[in-house]
Amino acid sequence: MTHDPPRIGELVAAEQRLEIWCENLRCSRPRPVMWSPQEAIERLGADTTYVQAGRRLYCPACRAAGYDTRVSVRASIEDFYDRLNREKLADYAEKYGQEAAVALERHWALGPMSSCAAGGPSSKSARGAKQVGDGDVKRGGSDASGPAGNRSAFE
Repeated sequence: MTHDPPRIGELVAAEQRLEIWCENLRCSRPRPVMWSPQEAIERLGADTTYVQAGRRLYCPACRAAGYDTRVSVRASIEDFYDRLNREKLADYAEKYGQEAAVALERHWALGPMSSCAAGGPSSKSARGAKQVGDGDVKRGGSDASGPAGNRSAFE
């Protein structure tokens, strides 16, 4: 049994953003870039697979430094877990009442390190991801296979 590869258009139904990052270990880009589902569809097309999207994008930081670039693309894991937690809270509220659900949500917000004297909740790396605007796409030449090809920066 074969499965169709995930496509950019599925992000809307899944309520997830598109997470894009450079895999070059020498890259100066500190964190992934997040595109809203609508922005990803507008820039890449709804029928584009994640693999195709990774091939069409390049890292402007690495390209400027002259390194070979490899860009990875996936649906946001953070958004997946946020949606899963919202569903759990709704089920919990239905089963035990709204006050219990609010208490559970407060407990989750404290995080696993809240009881330690050394620190508070651990930070999630994707929470600080840069939100990008419409004017941040850079276009290349016509050859899609080369670093200067028909690829867009994911800034």
